[in-house]
Amino acid sequence: MLRSLPATLSNDKRGDLLKRKKRPLQGRTFRVFNRLAVLIDWNLIIDVGANYGEMIFYSSIPKDKKIFVIEPNPDVFACLCVNLRKFSNIKFINMALSARNGLAYLDINRGHSGKSNISKKRTGLKVKTFQLKRLLHGFDYGRVLIKIDIEGGELEIIKSIDNTSETLPVWLAETYAFSETDFEEILKNYFVFDIDSNISRIIEITRENLSRYIMEKNKGNNCLLVPIKNREVIPLVKELRGKTWFCIEILASWLHMRGFSEPLVGRRLNSGKISKVKTR
Repeated sequence: MLRSLPATLSNDKRGDLLKRKKRPLQGRTFRVFNRLAVLIDWNLIIDVGANYGEMIFYSSIPKDKKIFVIEPNPDVFACLCVNLRKFSNIKFINMALSARNGLAYLDINRGHSGKSNISKKRTGLKVKTFQLKRLLHGFDYGRVLIKIDIEGGELEIIKSIDNTSETLPVWLAETYAFSETDFEEILKNYFVFDIDSNISRIIEITRENLSRYIMEKNKGNNCLLVPIKNREVIPLVKELRGKTWFCIEILASWLHMRGFSEPLVGRRLNSGKISKVKTR
C-alpha cells in the first residue's frame, strides 16, 4: 500500500525520511489537505513550498485537476517535477512566492530541505519572486485551496490578498511563527481552526479563546483558514476528528493510483448543497 517517492536528494534528511517511511511526514496535515482537496470542487489547488511534492503525490486528487506547485530550491524542484509528472494539468513554478515581484535570497539547508527559507540577509541563492495576485489572475478566489509552508513567510503572503475582495481563498498554513496580533488580524476575515494540536480534536481559535491558546503554547503545525464568506468548508472541518483518517487517506490514494475513479474519502460536496451552517 505504501509508495516511495521516485526522486529525492541524497544526504537530505527530509528526503531520506520520505523514502524510508513511504508516506507524508505530516500525516495529520495530509489528512486535512487530501479530504478538502477531494471533497470540494476547487477551480485551483496551490502547494506553496511544495518540497518534493508529497502532499500531491500521496493524495487522491484527480490527475487532470488544475494544480500549481511552487518550490524555489532548484535541486528539490528537479525532484518535484519527476515526482508529479503523472499529473497532466499541473504547473511547476521554480520561484519564490512573495508580497512583491523581484528578487530574494534563498538560504538553502542542504542537510534538511524542509528548513530552507528566504533570508532577510543578502546571502544565499538569488531567486526570482512573484506575487500571489499574479498567480490567481482569472480565478475565482473562493474556489482556490492553498497549502502554504515556507518557514516563516506565510503571514505576509496571506495578507497580500486584498481583504476587500468579494471572496478569499481557503488556506492550510503553517502557523508556528504567528503571534497573538497576527491571529487577531487574520480573524477579521477568516474562521481559524488548529488542526494539529491534538489528533482527536480540532480547536477553533476565536477572539475569546485566543489569549489562552497562545499562553498555553497550543499552536499546532498548521491552521486551516476558512474565509467568513465561504462557509461550506466548515462542516468538513468538524468531521476531521479521529485517529483512523490517516490510514484511510493513504489507502484511498493507493487505490486511486491504480485506476479507481472514486476516492474513499466520502461524497463530493458542491457549493450550494450545504444549507445553513452554525457558526460562532
